[in-house]
Amino acid sequence: MKTTDFAHCVFSYLTMYLPGQAGLSENTIMAYRDTFKLLLQYAENVKGIKPERFSLLNFNAQFVKDFLDWLEQERGCCVATRNQRLAAIRAFARYARTQYPEYLAESQKTMDTRSKKKPVAQVEYLSPDLVNAIVQQIDSSDRYGRRDMLLICLLYDSAARVQEICDLRVRSVRLQKPYCVTLCGKGEKTRTVPIMQQTAEYLASYLTENKLSIQ
Repeated sequence: MKTTDFAHCVFSYLTMYLPGQAGLSENTIMAYRDTFKLLLQYAENVKGIKPERFSLLNFNAQFVKDFLDWLEQERGCCVATRNQRLAAIRAFARYARTQYPEYLAESQKTMDTRSKKKPVAQVEYLSPDLVNAIVQQIDSSDRYGRRDMLLICLLYDSAARVQEICDLRVRSVRLQKPYCVTLCGKGEKTRTVPIMQQTAEYLASYLTENKLSIQ
């Protein structure tokens, strides 16, 4: 059976363009691949188009809109997930038109599909008293309790992600005024944030107890 233009395009996109020219990570490529798996599942089960017959002619703006509605209504996906799938589809449409110029007009319609606004969730913050109450519940009589207390204080002071605290290095800690830590976040971007004196003291004690040097 002859390979369709869509099949050829998806293959080169996932196996050559994304890891090669775009330089995306394996996890990101897998997320894109999952989008196409769901799209082909929708095409076959809802539209009656078998994957081996699905072409760029079928991959139009109306199909994309129907697919996104299906994700929300039938699969129960949240708005954020819907928008992530749409982002993957837009990126592919941009690539597909470079491979098949005759797809240019339809790809533009697909790329013009708008993301859906999601309700902004109200972020609840713990008051200093509540944080202090949590810390007071920690048994600091052993090294593990002292470690946990330090982690809670660091997370509260720096507003860091858990992974950023896990990746924190001893050399990224400043224990002289002004007390601060340098965090490495997404995209290897770094930022320096202040911490309170008490947290710095907890941190200094932890480093000394575990024979860790900041030199």
